[in-house]
Amino acid sequence: MRKIIIIAGPTGVGKSDFAELLAEKINGEIVNADQGQFYEPLSIGTAKPDWKNKTITHHLFDLVKETRNYNNVEYQKAARACIADIHARGKRAIIVGGSGFYYQMLLFEFTQLPETLPIPSRQDPVRTWDELYKVDPVRAKAIHPHDQYRINRALEIFYSYNVLPSSFGLVYKPSFSYHFLHINRNIEELYERINKRSVLMLAEGWLEETRSLTAEWKNFVKLKKTIGYADILNYQDGSIDYETLVKNIQQKTRNYAKRQRTYFKTLLKKIPINDHWCIQEINLTLLPVDLYLNQLNKLLN
Repeated sequence: MRKIIIIAGPTGVGKSDFAELLAEKINGEIVNADQGQFYEPLSIGTAKPDWKNKTITHHLFDLVKETRNYNNVEYQKAARACIADIHARGKRAIIVGGSGFYYQMLLFEFTQLPETLPIPSRQDPVRTWDELYKVDPVRAKAIHPHDQYRINRALEIFYSYNVLPSSFGLVYKPSFSYHFLHINRNIEELYERINKRSVLMLAEGWLEETRSLTAEWKNFVKLKKTIGYADILNYQDGSIDYETLVKNIQQKTRNYAKRQRTYFKTLLKKIPINDHWCIQEINLTLLPVDLYLNQLNKLLN
């Protein structure tokens, strides 16, 4: 079976452009793995590509049209089916996005899964360490009280599967053969790209996109803490000025990129040493994109 290509890395690094250029060379189709880009009304603020007008076929964008959390199990099933279909048509699937947990769902399996998975009983509440401690003190004690990401993930498991997150374990069991491209840049260049992109996104209509959201969607992006939207809402109600808005978005995006860099490094360490040949580190600051693309084209064909 053809290997899937996984393109991972921090926001603003250039994953989408790299994926499209690679897809042109290897007859590929792109499969989304970015949480924000699942939601139809959220486009500019999630850096969603104009996928409907691309020459390269894109999948799993704009899947969710209502304010609900897109479950990790839903993604796992949808991505597996999508990849199988792409390969059945003689093309190659390229997974690209910044939500590392979805990559984890393709490379690892949870142990002790219940036979049936109930529909989540909550829709993105504000979750706290104390809430996790009440339902699963064992898992809570292993997480720092300020580690919002892991607290949210643990409670998502609990409310999605109705089992204690501490009872789960991860087993390396890839759904497909794969080649993992970890895209990065030197931190100074990455941060500069993020700063410029934030300004560009605002100029391209992010303010208008946010203003056009329904009250339900505005509440949803606040609860999900989708970067930038809450700040724009604060700007639009007069709570902050434009300069503060820009600085807030830039800072929050840089912080997110830093967390992503850490997450992907940790994820790659979980892959057994025997499969490290599947992983390629790509620093776009050090070498031009074309050189990497030509190397990959030779490797994959």
